[in-house]
Amino acid sequence: MTFLRAVAVMAAKDLRLELRSKETLATMMLVAVLVLLVFVFALDPDSPSGRPADVGVLWAALVFGAAIGLGRSFARERHEGRLQAMLLAPVDRSAIFLAKWAGFTVLLLAMAAVVVPAYAAFCYVSLTGGLWRWAALVVLVAAGLAGVGVLLAAVTAMTRAPDLLLPVLLLPLVVPLLLGAVSVSQELLGTGQWIHTSGWLGLMIAYDLLFIAARAMLFEYVTEV
Repeated sequence: MTFLRAVAVMAAKDLRLELRSKETLATMMLVAVLVLLVFVFALDPDSPSGRPADVGVLWAALVFGAAIGLGRSFARERHEGRLQAMLLAPVDRSAIFLAKWAGFTVLLLAMAAVVVPAYAAFCYVSLTGGLWRWAALVVLVAAGLAGVGVLLAAVTAMTRAPDLLLPVLLLPLVVPLLLGAVSVSQELLGTGQWIHTSGWLGLMIAYDLLFIAARAMLFEYVTEV
């Protein structure tokens, strides 16, 4: 079996299992929307939209939803023994990481398809001016977040308290990605463009490419622990 074929087969397997149960995706969406509501009610409704605090609400909700989904996904893999079975497969272990990354990125995009419109409705902002730019920004954040999260979830799945350790390790590592997302979001809400935040976009793209490649190489050593 070729490398790409192995990645596609394993990613499709994860997505089929999730479509049958919908447990992880439903939990992620519920947590993200609840976090969004908590922050929205805490903000001043008379203040102008587009402030850093307002924009940060969206990305905080996505991060918390992702953390919950990663914890549930790998806990299920560990308890049912599927992760050990995948490690015994005659494929490079970086293929397992890329399959997990691709599958979880799809789940994050599905969650974002609910959370982003909910944010626009709750915060009374319009995203129609640069809709494709918002979509590209969400894809960048989802890809980077999934790359960090899958590796950390694999590390913490072997510990006694994975649900506690995963958010603690995840949040500091995604700070550059979230700073870029907040900065680009502010300009998108204001002008519908990202001309003045192109540097942040470049940083996010470099973050995704560099760290996804590095984590694919590290995944083999992580799973040996």
